[in-house]
Amino acid sequence: MKKVSDETFAHLRDAALVGLEESIRVYEWLEAHKENPQNPVFQFVFRSYYRIDNAGLTSAWKVRYFEFLSQGERSLKTILEGLYHLPTKKKVKSLQFSFATKLLHRLDTNQPIYDSKVAELLGLPVKKGKDFAANINTCIVVYGEPQEAQQQLLSDEGIMKQIAALKAATTHGSATRRHSIFFSRVPVRTDETVSALLCQRARRNCADPVTA
Repeated sequence: MKKVSDETFAHLRDAALVGLEESIRVYEWLEAHKENPQNPVFQFVFRSYYRIDNAGLTSAWKVRYFEFLSQGERSLKTILEGLYHLPTKKKVKSLQFSFATKLLHRLDTNQPIYDSKVAELLGLPVKKGKDFAANINTCIVVYGEPQEAQQQLLSDEGIMKQIAALKAATTHGSATRRHSIFFSRVPVRTDETVSALLCQRARRNCADPVTA
């Protein structure tokens, strides 16, 4: 297991938490309406929040994605394999690892999100080769790392104080769970839970933003 560095802990303890209310409100709305993922409004908000419409993905890909969400599919391997065989608008097949983890998180907020910011902050890049099966296995192995890192981060007193401060600053508690810690966007379009917000803001404080 990769140990979270002291530098990462320091960035997270000092992360700024201003300007997050809009993201939290949207997150709460998605959480409140996730039992009906075939609803066109839910899908529109979900795609906008996670910027799926900016990723060059086809309508067929998006239909299959929300079918997986509706079916409650919790196997990362099944999701990655199923979406891989639906080419992008550029006719390229790709492993949409980050979007797959966002689907898993929507089904279970204990599951973290993985994206470029998490990869950079924790030093967890996905190194892909030409072998499809090997690439799938690499994603599965890498996804286990933020799950372990989450437990390390939530055991830190300074980070828990940050989480408590954000919870106190918001009127609703559902978006401030202790569980899924990794968010994906700057500055306002962040994803899921509190320490995820901390991860995002920590990266913003120490380097230029990285697009997922």
